[in-house]
Amino acid sequence: MSPQAILKARFSEMAETIGVVFSARRQSGKFYFTVWGEWKPTERFIKESFPEAWVTSSAGPEVVYGLPLAEVERILAGVQIDPAWLQHNDSSALRLAKTIRENETFDVLPILADALEEAGCSNPEILDHCRGSAKHKHTCWVIDLLLGPDRRRRRSIL
Repeated sequence: MSPQAILKARFSEMAETIGVVFSARRQSGKFYFTVWGEWKPTERFIKESFPEAWVTSSAGPEVVYGLPLAEVERILAGVQIDPAWLQHNDSSALRLAKTIRENETFDVLPILADALEEAGCSNPEILDHCRGSAKHKHTCWVIDLLLGPDRRRRRSIL
């Protein structure tokens, strides 16, 4: 998964909760978020994801933010997925993640945490999120990270 896709996955749940749409891109070694939505939710999204981001351009409901490279690298390093986690025990974590996404059964995320931990995941950010009490609407950043953020969106369009 590309760094841009990892960023998209990591912040998809927050964007959905706040009510904005965003894309991530890398150009000349720098990272950018393009965010669409009303100003207040857009500002909240950026302050909660990358507080040190700066506006590079703005037109109507679209704002492009430059992201601080050190912070992007810290986030990317903190949410790396080991492919072995997805293959362990007959791909149980992968199958469970797909089921959670398809049925929006986010109440079983703690079971996914157990499957990931059994597969060797010791990442506290991932495990704590799955075991936490946060309410989910239609997405979860851990599921998006495991399966890829765009698969759900393609399915929902068809």
